[in-house]
Amino acid sequence: MPELIQQGLWDDSPEGKVLIGSCCRECGAKAFPCRSVCSRCCSEQQTQTPMARRGKVLSYTRICIDVPAVDEAPYLVGYVLLDDGISVPARLKYFDVNPDVGSAVVFEVGVTGKTAAGEAITGYYFRPERGGEEACQER
Repeated sequence: MPELIQQGLWDDSPEGKVLIGSCCRECGAKAFPCRSVCSRCCSEQQTQTPMARRGKVLSYTRICIDVPAVDEAPYLVGYVLLDDGISVPARLKYFDVNPDVGSAVVFEVGVTGKTAAGEAITGYYFRPERGGEEACQER
């Protein structure tokens, strides 16, 4: 059975898997990952909420160092600005070339690395939105 990078980061929805963040009941501020205290108003009145599945690349970097928990090097990590206005840190996968800032991306869950024993690690990432689901089927 694959290991998860962290429990509770995503869940199932009618549209597929989605990131789960928090929303402040006092001021409406959203955050990812879930927080117990609002960073805007300091309220402890937080509720879990699904985040948008689509967004745009806000920034990224290419990492060329082999790390045992990552499935390939070089790999891309960055921030994605979700369509609901929240920026999230994420792996960026299935880009043939470096993405342009502002490139449309979609959320996915899948294998993002391996443990030292060779077991798959399941994590979240964003892939190019172009071509919809077919973009991953080509891989």
